[in-house]
Amino acid sequence: MAFEIETGYFDARKIAASGQVFRMYEAGAGAFDVYSADKHLRLTEERREDGQSCTGTDGPEKDNVILRLYCPEKDLRYWRWYLDLDRDYEAVIRLVDAKDGYLRSCCEAGRGIRILRQNTWEMMISFIISQQKQIPSIRKCIEGLCAKLGSRMEGWYAFPTAEQIAAAGPAGVQGLSLGYRERYIYETAVQYLDHGIPDGTLASMPYSDAKKYLLSFTGIGEKVANCILLFGAGFVDAFPIDTHIKDILYREYYLPNLNGKTPVPQDKLTMRDYERLTEEHFARYSGVRGIVQQWIFASEVAPKG
Repeated sequence: MAFEIETGYFDARKIAASGQVFRMYEAGAGAFDVYSADKHLRLTEERREDGQSCTGTDGPEKDNVILRLYCPEKDLRYWRWYLDLDRDYEAVIRLVDAKDGYLRSCCEAGRGIRILRQNTWEMMISFIISQQKQIPSIRKCIEGLCAKLGSRMEGWYAFPTAEQIAAAGPAGVQGLSLGYRERYIYETAVQYLDHGIPDGTLASMPYSDAKKYLLSFTGIGEKVANCILLFGAGFVDAFPIDTHIKDILYREYYLPNLNGKTPVPQDKLTMRDYERLTEEHFARYSGVRGIVQQWIFASEVAPKG
């Protein structure tokens, strides 16, 4: 069944390549297949461009996108929530500092990217897999894991549950080019069964408590925890900092603002130093800094379509 939704600020191709989702694939011109846990969506979009810009001055004109969601009616509410269609992204654009030319250019590059509300368990395993891997390799590993341990659906495989991974034992995740992540995945599944974190429970925690809880799982560090919080628990203020983001923060926000001081070598800056940079330069985006992070990532790191 098809459901038509008119919206603005939506670009499926950019979302699929943004590094936040690994089971969203282009199926043809303007059509995408999206898989989440045991659900499947066929999405098409029809775009009407109105020349919006991210000037941060007079405010953008809205563009129009006609989305068609092909899914069972019982899943429509889930997918609308998943795609974050009820958030006003134009309001975030209006926050962009007119003096920050770098961020304005990132906003243009990332225009249309929404922060998806994905399944928490799936994000935990996906971002454990993502460590030290490029996006195509991450996708391949995840699809291999789904095919090996996930439930067979109609022409595709669901993401394996913690029960399915734990039941397969440590050997169940072998042979998928996961390397050291094999132990992390299996042990995380066992831990999850012991004291799992349903989506609603994690989302209802204060940010600091939710992150601390995630850090108690095998293989989840600061960056992975923030990715899970941002993409799988609705913490849109979470700002994952990886090596790429460190390079960008140092180049664009540390060096240009030294005011004559001698720069500290980049490898001497601590994670707390990078957190201070984000607090200082992105304070105006409090509450939605994860959207800003995605603009930056899309501009410099995410593969272009």
